[in-house]
Amino acid sequence: MLLKNLLIIFFLSLLSSVSPAQPDNFSPIPVYEMEKQDHIRSREFINSDYRGDTNINVIYYRLELGITYQPDYLTGKVTVGLSPKTSGLNEIFFDLSNNLSVDSIIFDNEKLSSVM
Repeated sequence: MLLKNLLIIFFLSLLSSVSPAQPDNFSPIPVYEMEKQDHIRSREFINSDYRGDTNINVIYYRLELGITYQPDYLTGKVTVGLSPKTSGLNEIFFDLSNNLSVDSIIFDNEKLSSVM
């Protein structure tokens, strides 16, 4: 019983010395304000000059990556699941970083020509 009382006193003293989680001048932002800010940021992205391919709907990306440390090197394979928005689709735009190199593009087990 004495040990139980000592433990209770110990934990109560810890709780009384704990500092508050927020500063005294903390003012929470209402959820609707956070949602509004997120919406504004997303609209800025949509209105940017990003070219994206509007002829396809991307269903998924599958990444298979290999990393080496000596030398620092990243290799990989990307599988893109997509559906065309129009019939007769014969060109797709991939927005790749300039420091990436593509050695091949394969569609239905056939290597395609690409323009970089």
